[in-house]
Amino acid sequence: MNVFITGASGFVGRQLLEHINADSRFEKVYCLCRKNVGLPSRFTVINGALEDLGVIPPVDADVCIHLAAVTNSVTADDDDVFRVNSDGTAQVVEFCKKSNISRIVFLSSINVNLAKKYTYALSKLSAEEHIRNSGLDYSVIRCSLVYGKGCESFDKIVSSAKLFHAVPVLGNGNAYEQPVYIDEVCRVIIEHIFLADEKCVCNLYGKTKMTYNEMVKALISANNTRAVLLHLPIAPIAVISEFFYRHKLHFPIQPEQISHMCEDLCCDHGEENPYESYQDDFADNLRKYM
Repeated sequence: MNVFITGASGFVGRQLLEHINADSRFEKVYCLCRKNVGLPSRFTVINGALEDLGVIPPVDADVCIHLAAVTNSVTADDDDVFRVNSDGTAQVVEFCKKSNISRIVFLSSINVNLAKKYTYALSKLSAEEHIRNSGLDYSVIRCSLVYGKGCESFDKIVSSAKLFHAVPVLGNGNAYEQPVYIDEVCRVIIEHIFLADEKCVCNLYGKTKMTYNEMVKALISANNTRAVLLHLPIAPIAVISEFFYRHKLHFPIQPEQISHMCEDLCCDHGEENPYESYQDDFADNLRKYM
Protein backbone atom coordinates (compact mmCIF):
# COMPACT_ATOMS: atom_id res chain seq x y z
CA MET A 1 0.00 0.00 0.00
CA ASN A 2 1.29 3.45 -0.97
CA VAL A 3 -0.01 6.45 1.00
CA PHE A 4 0.15 10.24 0.87
CA ILE A 5 -0.16 11.98 4.25
CA THR A 6 -0.86 15.64 4.99
CA GLY A 7 0.01 17.03 8.43
CA ALA A 8 2.66 14.35 8.82
CA SER A 9 4.66 16.38 11.35
CA GLY A 10 1.70 17.13 13.62
CA PHE A 11 0.62 15.55 16.90
CA VAL A 12 -1.33 12.70 15.30
CA GLY A 13 0.86 12.55 12.19
CA ARG A 14 4.11 11.79 14.02
CA GLN A 15 2.53 8.95 15.99
CA LEU A 16 0.80 7.57 12.89
CA LEU A 17 4.11 7.41 11.03
CA GLU A 18 5.55 5.25 13.79
CA HIS A 19 2.69 2.78 13.32
CA ILE A 20 3.07 2.84 9.53
CA ASN A 21 6.84 2.40 9.77
CA ALA A 22 6.28 -0.80 11.77
CA ASP A 23 3.64 -2.15 9.36
CA SER A 24 4.98 -4.26 6.49
CA ARG A 25 1.85 -3.63 4.39
CA PHE A 26 3.06 -0.11 3.57
CA GLU A 27 5.57 0.54 0.78
CA LYS A 28 5.82 4.12 -0.48
CA VAL A 29 4.92 6.80 2.06
CA TYR A 30 4.77 10.45 0.99
CA CYS A 31 4.65 13.02 3.79
CA LEU A 32 3.53 16.60 3.17
CA CYS A 33 4.83 18.83 5.95
CA ARG A 34 6.20 22.33 6.41
CA LYS A 35 9.45 21.02 7.88
CA ASN A 36 11.22 17.71 8.33
CA VAL A 37 11.07 16.86 12.03
CA GLY A 38 13.10 13.66 11.99
CA LEU A 39 10.77 11.51 9.91
CA PRO A 40 11.90 7.94 9.15
CA SER A 41 14.44 7.90 6.32
CA ARG A 42 12.46 5.52 4.12
CA PHE A 43 9.62 8.06 3.83
CA THR A 44 9.54 10.66 1.06
CA VAL A 45 9.23 14.16 2.54
CA ILE A 46 7.43 16.79 0.46
CA ASN A 47 8.12 20.21 1.92
CA GLY A 48 5.12 22.47 1.63
CA ALA A 49 1.64 23.36 2.80
CA LEU A 50 -1.85 22.58 1.50
CA GLU A 51 -1.87 25.73 -0.64
CA ASP A 52 1.22 24.41 -2.47
CA LEU A 53 -0.51 21.26 -3.72
CA GLY A 54 -1.42 22.90 -7.01
CA VAL A 55 2.24 22.99 -8.06
CA ILE A 56 3.45 19.79 -6.38
CA PRO A 57 3.86 16.92 -8.87
CA PRO A 58 1.54 13.90 -8.56
CA VAL A 59 2.58 11.05 -6.29
CA ASP A 60 2.30 7.28 -6.69
CA ALA A 61 -0.18 6.63 -3.88
CA ASP A 62 -3.35 4.60 -3.39
CA VAL A 63 -4.79 6.42 -0.35
CA CYS A 64 -4.55 9.93 1.08
CA ILE A 65 -4.58 10.41 4.85
CA HIS A 66 -5.62 14.01 5.43
CA LEU A 67 -4.57 15.22 8.90
CA ALA A 68 -3.41 18.80 8.27
CA ALA A 69 -5.59 21.40 10.00
CA VAL A 70 -5.65 24.58 12.02
CA THR A 71 -7.08 23.76 15.43
CA ASN A 72 -9.42 25.79 17.62
CA SER A 73 -6.63 28.08 18.81
CA VAL A 74 -6.94 31.54 20.33
CA THR A 75 -4.11 32.68 18.03
CA ALA A 76 -5.72 31.44 14.81
CA ASP A 77 -7.55 33.95 12.64
CA ASP A 78 -11.02 32.82 11.50
CA ASP A 79 -10.11 33.34 7.86
CA ASP A 80 -6.98 31.21 8.29
CA VAL A 81 -9.01 28.43 9.89
CA PHE A 82 -11.35 28.26 6.89
CA ARG A 83 -8.52 28.74 4.40
CA VAL A 84 -6.63 25.74 5.75
CA ASN A 85 -9.41 23.46 6.97
CA SER A 86 -11.98 23.99 4.21
CA ASP A 87 -10.19 25.45 1.16
CA GLY A 88 -7.13 23.32 1.95
CA THR A 89 -9.26 20.17 1.93
CA ALA A 90 -10.65 21.15 -1.49
CA GLN A 91 -7.04 21.37 -2.70
CA VAL A 92 -6.29 17.95 -1.20
CA VAL A 93 -9.23 16.50 -3.14
CA GLU A 94 -7.91 18.01 -6.39
CA PHE A 95 -4.42 16.66 -5.68
CA CYS A 96 -5.90 13.19 -5.11
CA LYS A 97 -7.59 13.36 -8.50
CA LYS A 98 -4.38 14.59 -10.15
CA SER A 99 -2.49 11.68 -8.56
CA ASN A 100 -5.21 9.10 -9.31
CA ILE A 101 -5.64 8.48 -5.58
CA SER A 102 -8.97 6.72 -5.18
CA ARG A 103 -9.52 6.94 -1.41
CA ILE A 104 -9.17 9.59 1.28
CA VAL A 105 -9.19 9.12 5.07
CA PHE A 106 -9.99 12.41 6.80
CA LEU A 107 -9.57 13.15 10.49
CA SER A 108 -12.46 15.42 11.44
CA SER A 109 -13.64 16.45 14.90
CA ILE A 110 -16.44 15.45 17.24
CA ASN A 111 -17.03 19.21 17.59
CA VAL A 112 -19.10 19.06 14.40
CA ASN A 113 -21.78 17.47 16.63
CA LEU A 114 -21.95 20.48 18.94
CA ALA A 115 -25.37 22.09 19.21
CA LYS A 116 -23.76 25.53 18.86
CA LYS A 117 -20.94 25.56 16.33
CA TYR A 118 -18.28 28.15 15.69
CA THR A 119 -15.41 28.62 13.26
CA TYR A 120 -13.48 25.40 13.83
CA ALA A 121 -16.50 23.08 13.77
CA LEU A 122 -17.99 24.88 10.77
CA SER A 123 -14.69 24.64 8.88
CA LYS A 124 -14.52 20.90 9.58
CA LEU A 125 -18.10 20.45 8.37
CA SER A 126 -17.23 22.34 5.20
CA ALA A 127 -14.17 20.12 4.73
CA GLU A 128 -16.35 17.02 5.14
CA GLU A 129 -18.66 18.38 2.44
CA HIS A 130 -15.74 18.75 0.01
CA ILE A 131 -14.83 15.12 0.63
CA ARG A 132 -18.36 13.75 0.37
CA ASN A 133 -18.81 15.55 -2.95
CA SER A 134 -15.41 14.53 -4.33
CA GLY A 135 -16.45 11.31 -6.03
CA LEU A 136 -13.66 9.51 -4.13
CA ASP A 137 -14.11 6.69 -1.66
CA TYR A 138 -13.71 8.11 1.82
CA SER A 139 -13.71 7.65 5.56
CA VAL A 140 -14.49 10.69 7.68
CA ILE A 141 -13.45 10.00 11.28
CA ARG A 142 -14.97 12.45 13.77
CA CYS A 143 -12.56 12.20 16.64
CA SER A 144 -13.20 13.07 20.27
CA LEU A 145 -10.46 14.70 22.36
CA VAL A 146 -7.18 12.99 21.44
CA TYR A 147 -4.69 12.59 24.27
CA GLY A 148 -1.19 11.22 24.65
CA LYS A 149 2.36 12.49 24.90
CA GLY A 150 2.41 16.02 23.48
CA CYS A 151 -1.30 16.74 23.99
CA GLU A 152 -1.38 20.53 24.52
CA SER A 153 -4.69 20.68 26.38
CA PHE A 154 -3.59 18.04 28.90
CA ASP A 155 -0.15 19.66 29.25
CA LYS A 156 -1.85 22.96 30.18
CA ILE A 157 -3.93 21.25 32.87
CA VAL A 158 -0.86 19.55 34.34
CA SER A 159 1.16 22.80 34.24
CA SER A 160 -1.60 24.69 36.04
CA ALA A 161 -1.86 21.96 38.68
CA LYS A 162 1.90 21.97 39.30
CA LEU A 163 2.37 25.75 39.29
CA PHE A 164 -0.76 26.94 41.10
CA HIS A 165 -2.15 23.74 42.68
CA ALA A 166 -5.43 24.71 41.03
CA VAL A 167 -7.05 24.00 37.67
CA PRO A 168 -9.71 26.41 36.36
CA VAL A 169 -12.92 24.73 35.17
CA LEU A 170 -15.74 26.58 33.45
CA GLY A 171 -19.11 25.84 34.98
CA ASN A 172 -19.81 22.74 37.05
CA GLY A 173 -17.58 20.42 35.01
CA ASN A 174 -20.27 17.75 34.79
CA ALA A 175 -20.47 17.53 31.00
CA TYR A 176 -19.35 14.14 29.73
CA GLU A 177 -16.20 13.49 27.72
CA GLN A 178 -14.94 10.30 26.11
CA PRO A 179 -11.32 11.10 25.16
CA VAL A 180 -9.46 8.72 22.87
CA TYR A 181 -5.82 7.69 23.18
CA ILE A 182 -3.59 8.62 20.26
CA ASP A 183 -2.41 5.04 19.59
CA GLU A 184 -6.05 4.01 19.24
CA VAL A 185 -6.65 6.85 16.79
CA CYS A 186 -3.73 5.60 14.68
CA ARG A 187 -5.08 2.05 14.69
CA VAL A 188 -8.48 3.25 13.49
CA ILE A 189 -6.93 5.37 10.73
CA ILE A 190 -4.92 2.39 9.48
CA GLU A 191 -8.02 0.19 9.64
CA HIS A 192 -9.85 2.67 7.42
CA ILE A 193 -6.97 2.86 4.94
CA PHE A 194 -7.66 -0.73 3.98
CA LEU A 195 -11.44 -0.42 3.63
CA ALA A 196 -12.24 -0.99 -0.06
CA ASP A 197 -14.99 0.82 -1.96
CA GLU A 198 -16.32 2.42 1.19
CA LYS A 199 -17.91 5.79 1.90
CA CYS A 200 -18.45 6.24 5.62
CA VAL A 201 -18.63 8.82 8.40
CA CYS A 202 -18.01 7.58 11.95
CA ASN A 203 -17.56 8.96 15.44
CA LEU A 204 -14.44 7.85 17.29
CA TYR A 205 -14.68 7.83 21.08
CA GLY A 206 -12.41 6.37 23.72
CA LYS A 207 -13.52 3.54 25.97
CA THR A 208 -14.04 5.50 29.18
CA LYS A 209 -16.96 7.89 29.65
CA MET A 210 -16.38 10.47 32.38
CA THR A 211 -17.26 14.01 33.40
CA TYR A 212 -14.78 16.79 32.73
CA ASN A 213 -14.16 16.96 36.49
CA GLU A 214 -13.32 13.24 36.61
CA MET A 215 -11.02 13.55 33.62
CA VAL A 216 -9.05 16.42 35.18
CA LYS A 217 -8.80 14.67 38.56
CA ALA A 218 -7.48 11.50 36.90
CA LEU A 219 -4.88 13.50 35.00
CA ILE A 220 -3.74 15.32 38.15
CA SER A 221 -3.53 12.04 40.08
CA ALA A 222 -1.51 10.36 37.32
CA ASN A 223 1.06 13.15 37.68
CA ASN A 224 1.28 12.70 41.46
CA THR A 225 0.15 16.30 41.91
CA ARG A 226 -2.30 17.81 44.34
CA ALA A 227 -4.59 20.53 43.04
CA VAL A 228 -8.13 21.78 43.50
CA LEU A 229 -10.63 22.37 40.71
CA LEU A 230 -11.44 26.07 40.59
CA HIS A 231 -14.95 26.35 39.14
CA LEU A 232 -15.57 29.65 37.36
CA PRO A 233 -19.00 31.12 36.55
CA ILE A 234 -19.62 30.34 32.92
CA ALA A 235 -22.21 32.96 31.97
CA PRO A 236 -20.07 36.13 32.15
CA ILE A 237 -17.07 34.42 30.52
CA ALA A 238 -19.27 33.10 27.71
CA VAL A 239 -20.70 36.58 27.05
CA ILE A 240 -17.24 38.15 26.93
CA SER A 241 -15.85 35.36 24.75
CA GLU A 242 -18.81 35.69 22.35
CA PHE A 243 -18.28 39.46 22.12
CA PHE A 244 -14.61 39.05 21.28
CA TYR A 245 -15.44 36.34 18.74
CA ARG A 246 -18.04 38.46 16.95
CA HIS A 247 -15.61 41.38 16.70
CA LYS A 248 -12.73 39.15 15.56
CA LEU A 249 -10.67 39.91 18.67
CA HIS A 250 -8.53 37.45 20.60
CA PHE A 251 -9.69 36.15 23.97
CA PRO A 252 -7.97 33.43 26.07
CA ILE A 253 -10.84 31.00 25.52
CA GLN A 254 -12.92 30.60 22.37
CA PRO A 255 -16.75 30.23 22.40
CA GLU A 256 -16.38 26.82 20.76
CA GLN A 257 -14.15 25.65 23.60
CA ILE A 258 -16.86 26.74 26.03
CA SER A 259 -19.47 24.81 24.03
CA HIS A 260 -17.22 21.77 24.09
CA MET A 261 -16.82 21.96 27.88
CA CYS A 262 -20.55 22.37 28.49
CA GLU A 263 -22.03 19.75 26.16
CA ASP A 264 -21.90 15.97 26.49
CA LEU A 265 -19.54 14.67 23.80
CA CYS A 266 -19.78 10.91 24.13
CA CYS A 267 -21.69 7.88 22.87
CA ASP A 268 -25.39 8.56 23.31
CA HIS A 269 -28.83 7.46 22.17
CA GLY A 270 -27.78 3.82 22.36
CA GLU A 271 -24.83 4.36 20.00
CA GLU A 272 -22.18 1.67 20.32
CA ASN A 273 -18.44 2.27 20.28
CA PRO A 274 -17.27 -0.11 17.50
CA TYR A 275 -13.61 0.24 18.49
CA GLU A 276 -13.95 -0.51 22.21
CA SER A 277 -12.62 -4.06 21.82
CA TYR A 278 -9.04 -2.88 21.44
CA GLN A 279 -9.18 0.24 23.58
CA ASP A 280 -7.84 0.53 27.12
CA ASP A 281 -9.33 2.42 30.04
CA PHE A 282 -8.41 6.08 30.38
CA ALA A 283 -6.36 5.50 33.55
CA ASP A 284 -4.38 2.68 31.89
CA ASN A 285 -3.54 4.87 28.91
CA LEU A 286 -2.44 7.74 31.16
CA ARG A 287 0.11 5.45 32.78
CA LYS A 288 1.57 4.62 29.35
CA TYR A 289 2.92 8.08 28.68
CA MET A 290 3.19 9.84 32.05
